[in-house]
Amino acid sequence: MKNMETEFKWDANTPRAFARMLGAAARVAARVAAPDKLHLRDVYLDHADLSFESQKIAFRVRNTDGAFEATF
Repeated sequence: MKNMETEFKWDANTPRAFARMLGAAARVAARVAAPDKLHLRDVYLDHADLSFESQKIAFRVRNTDGAFEATF
């Protein structure tokens, strides 16, 4: 799939947890085609009172090689 984004989140609060994440990433990388390089710029927006952050909400504007997208 072209333009598929994969995001990993993990709790790496111990060296073992971090090592497990690196091992999983290496196994995934070994099974997928070589990635395309993209130039990304993300800007996260919020109100002056940080109301998005306080509600664990994110509003992101992303520029990927000149194409813009907004994610709320």
